[in-house]
Amino acid sequence: MKRAYRAWGLAAVLGALVLAVQALPDPSVGSSYVYPNPGHGCCVQVVYQMEEAGQAEVRVYHEGGDLATTVTDARPTGTQQSTILLCVLAPGPYFYRVALRYDSGRTVRLPTGRFLVGRH
Repeated sequence: MKRAYRAWGLAAVLGALVLAVQALPDPSVGSSYVYPNPGHGCCVQVVYQMEEAGQAEVRVYHEGGDLATTVTDARPTGTQQSTILLCVLAPGPYFYRVALRYDSGRTVRLPTGRFLVGRH
C-alpha cells in the first residue's frame, strides 16, 4: 500500500509540473478560471492575475457550501496559477473563491467560479 501511495504521489507532482509549464491563456484582471475543467487525474490549476505582489487564497467549496480545501500561495505580479489537488475532492461539482491580498494592504475578491471533478 505504501508503494502505491508513493507512486501516486509522484504522479501527482509530475502532473502538476506538466500543467505548470503549459501555456495557459491570461485571464483578465478581476477574473479567474480553472484548467482543465472538468478536472480529471491529480490536479487542476486556478489561473488569475495579480496586479501586484502578495498572497492568493483559493477556497474550494462543496456544492452544499461546506469548505472542502484551501490553498494559499505567495505570488508576484502577473498571471499566476494555484494548484488544487483532486485527491482530496470527491467527484462532483465545486465552487471556488479567490481572494488576492496584496502587500500594499489591499484585498480583492474575485467572482465565484465553478468547476467539476470527474472520476480520479
